[in-house]
Formats: sequence, C-alpha cells, structure tokens
Amino acid sequence: MHDILHLLRIHAAPERVYQALTTAEGIHNWWTREAELDSRIGGAGEFRFYEGKGITRVRVDELEPSRRVGWTTASANAPGGWEGTRISFNLREEGDDTVLSFAHRGFREAAEGYALVNTGWAYYLVSLQQYLEAGRGWPQQDKNFASVFNGRDRRTTDILLSLDIAATPERLYEALTTQEGLAGWWTPETKAEARVGAVNEFVFASLARLAFRVDALEPGRHVAWSAIQVPPDWQGTRIAFDITPAEKSVNLRFSQTGFAYPYEHFGMFSYLWKRHVAGQGGTLRAGIVQDQPLSSAAPRQLGITGEGEV
Repeated sequence: MHDILHLLRIHAAPERVYQALTTAEGIHNWWTREAELDSRIGGAGEFRFYEGKGITRVRVDELEPSRRVGWTTASANAPGGWEGTRISFNLREEGDDTVLSFAHRGFREAAEGYALVNTGWAYYLVSLQQYLEAGRGWPQQDKNFASVFNGRDRRTTDILLSLDIAATPERLYEALTTQEGLAGWWTPETKAEARVGAVNEFVFASLARLAFRVDALEPGRHVAWSAIQVPPDWQGTRIAFDITPAEKSVNLRFSQTGFAYPYEHFGMFSYLWKRHVAGQGGTLRAGIVQDQPLSSAAPRQLGITGEGEV
C-alpha cells in the first residue's frame, strides 16, 4: 500500500483548525463549497466537486477535539482509487501555530492518479492555511493556484515517505552512502563518497546533472544532503534518510523538505521518490545492482531538460 503525507504549519489555534476540518461550513471555505458532514463518530460526509461530477463519501472514524480527525473513504470516483483509503489530520500546538500532519493512506499503487491526488492535497491544504490565516481559502469551485501560493515565501512544503525494507541497517546505510549502493537504485551514473562535506553527483540519461552536499552521516541511522546543483524548484531543499531497526526489517523514513510551494510537478516528484526509494528495497532483497534503476524518461517526468534546469 502507498501513502500520501504532508506537513504544514498554520498560524492559527488548534481549535480553529479543528473546526475547519469537522464542520460543513469550515470545509466550504477551503475544500469544496458542496459539502455535507455529520461530525459524529460513525457519521457520514459527502463532498461534491466539478458540479457534482466528482463525489467522495467518507465515514467519520475518529474525533479528538483540537487534536485529531480520521475518516475512511466509503466511495469516490476521484483518480487513484480512494475506496477504503484512510484520511487523517493530526494537530499539534506550537506557540501561536498549529502543526498539521496530514495522511491519506492505503492506495493500492503509486501511479499517475496517486501523483495527481498528492498534488491536489498539497493545493487544498495550503487553501486551508490561507483560509485560517488570511480569511479566504480557494475551494475547488474557486480554484486558483496563483492566489493560493501568493505570499508563501515564508512557508514550505515537504515530501515524506516511510517504508519497511527487509535488510539490515548496515546494508541500507551502505545503499544510501556509497557509489555502488546509490548506483544500484537511483542512477548508474553516480559519483559519491561517504564523507561529510563531500559532493555527490547524479547524471540522468545525459540530460541533467544533480549535485548534493553530504551534511550528516550517522552509520546505520541517518544520512542528510543539501541541494547544490538542482532544478530551480529544488533549490534550498534538504534530503534526509532516517533508518530505524524493526523486528525483521528496517524502517526507512525519507524526507525532502523546503519546497517553496507545491507547484504542478510536486506530486510527480513525490511519486518518483516513492517509486525509486521503494525500488531500493527490491534491490537489497535481490542482492543485485539494477542495470538501469532510473529510466531515461524520468528526467523529463521531473521537468528536467538540461544541466539541472527546468
């Protein structure tokens, strides 16, 4: 199964965020103006989009005032296959802000529909933020990417992935830090060194060269990079791999943080990271290096057309 995760800081009290998530009036202001919601455990919600052509129905499973909201999708004709997926909003107060941890879990495959849904949630969560901070959101009926992302220079959006891999922490760490390991799951044209301060370079089908500085190395536990030569929309982002041992496997938590705004390629980035980070697990289980971990079409999917340019 595949999950969508987003993390967002909202300059509003948890009580206001909770109200925007649990009342039909609140949802009208950021997601869709055509919404009905019975905010009780076991209650039903119906959300209509595009003049009723799209309909999503959910069951309310969890309600912890000012802390958590959980739904299960009963039916939907949205892309990606929503039926049976679980949607949750976790709220944490930090000073005058609320940190919203969003998850949409249980997609059967990480294909194009999944990428579209990821981009859609990024848009609507920022719409929620704008509603609570500026007094106006941009629900589907008023959808306007330019308006939603105005004034977001202080805000960032992150890609977060988590998966279990049948390998030891040492093997996984090696796959994330050595030239041979990275070439086995990302791109064969890799120049890498397991040393803090080193610059790792990755070439994709002779179309683009990406470079990252190694910022942190904790053997068997943590790897961190910062972007040096990347497409414009990746500038200022940081990549981290956190390894946690489990009973018969290890959990890998991947993050790329610091996107200035979730523009149109954001969902595709998340989809491709999911594809290749998950592919790493297959490489480790098989004990082989793939001949072509990343297809020659991938740079174009990423919007890369030249030396790190979009």
